[in-house]
Amino acid sequence: MIALEEFSLSNAGADIFVPDGVVVQEALARTTHLAIGAHHDDLEIAAYPAIESCFENPDAWFAGVVVTDGRGSSRTGPYENYSDDEIREIRRREQIRAAMLGDYSVVIQLDYQSSEIKEGINYGLVADLEAVLVAAGAGEVTSHQPLDRHAGGVRRVDGPAHGVLGGEIAEPDPRAVEELNQLGPERGLARRPAGGRSDGL
Repeated sequence: MIALEEFSLSNAGADIFVPDGVVVQEALARTTHLAIGAHHDDLEIAAYPAIESCFENPDAWFAGVVVTDGRGSSRTGPYENYSDDEIREIRRREQIRAAMLGDYSVVIQLDYQSSEIKEGINYGLVADLEAVLVAAGAGEVTSHQPLDRHAGGVRRVDGPAHGVLGGEIAEPDPRAVEELNQLGPERGLARRPAGGRSDGL
């Protein structure tokens, strides 16, 4: 487990990188735009408008969270003979370079294997995401739609303080709805902000 003062993550292999070197709590607290992606390139594809808005902007900061470890990445072309561990390290370094080039506030790589999160709810992941969301000061969050049948959909939820942005909408998976509801409202995962609305973008 990585522990930085009061901020901790579940996986020993998780990585937190803050390009300008401030403590992670400060990097998260100043965040105005947060993106959570399943894979390493999801941040730069799905959250490009947020990254652009924050780039070299003293009043806006982008933070990114990558859930999986990259071991399942494509092995075509120059990566054909790379092992799982080698491709994981390449994807990790690429994400750190992206954070440096994009002037991110912080990038957090949670290092979960895809198999750990595909079946049911992974409570370590829930705890990690909850810790980030609580610590972040973001007014805008981009993420995959948690109820989709696949990982490519997202939605926008507007509430008093936060907006959740994303891509396509798919039919909610009844199993995912049930599992999220079983967590209970205290987790806040199956609820929208009071007075909020949900619509596809």
